[in-house]
Amino acid sequence: MNESAAKAKKVSWRVQAPVYAAGLFSNSMTHMISVVLPLWVLSFEDSALVIGIVIGVRQVLPVLFAIHCGLLLAALIPVTLHIRRSPAFRD
Repeated sequence: MNESAAKAKKVSWRVQAPVYAAGLFSNSMTHMISVVLPLWVLSFEDSALVIGIVIGVRQVLPVLFAIHCGLLLAALIPVTLHIRRSPAFRD
């Protein structure tokens, strides 16, 4: 491959940055981590308790924030708004 062909295949960062940003915030990262993380933790050669804590810690923040976010939504959006817009109460 000559030098001009190599330059033609090079993609600028203006194109690469949005692609990497979209990939970072997509759900595919979760699926990759669920495969890679246990394999990485096995390389620590630690006890099963430590491996379980490392794998299970990713669910701690959603559990803690779910209650607070629910209370915040309940305070900001009145329940009557949800009842009025419910399909069961439409005329």
